[in-house]
Amino acid sequence: MGGESVLHLCVKHKQPKALRFLVKRMDDGELLNLDDALGNTVLHLAVAAKQPEEIIKKKPELVELVDQIKRSSPLHIASAKGNLPVVEILLVVNPSICYTNDQDEALRFLIEMMDDNELLNFGDALGNTVLHLAVAAKQSEVR
Repeated sequence: MGGESVLHLCVKHKQPKALRFLVKRMDDGELLNLDDALGNTVLHLAVAAKQPEEIIKKKPELVELVDQIKRSSPLHIASAKGNLPVVEILLVVNPSICYTNDQDEALRFLIEMMDDNELLNFGDALGNTVLHLAVAAKQSEVR
């Protein structure tokens, strides 16, 4: 855990144009992995500020990160704030985060959002579908 990067500051000070400019010009996106003193990555802050799109485009695997202090994922943050458009963005990127982050409400939202074939066949970065993950978690129904 470290201090705030320039990207953290862009989000905190509501500077979406500066954030977009910097993220688009990053070579590898490694700066997006840094967390601040509270354990938040830039994506955690951007989700809370309802501006995650550029970060997710640059580094979609960040949707799976859980902060080291509060143990919150970007999906937890968006769900807690009732921000369904951001929840939808996160779930489209990786539907399996419903299982990996124990988010039943997000899973219900995902089921309503996608048709059955699309939902059942969508895989995560490792090729696991929702059914693979449900079986691995021994979860046979949505609560």
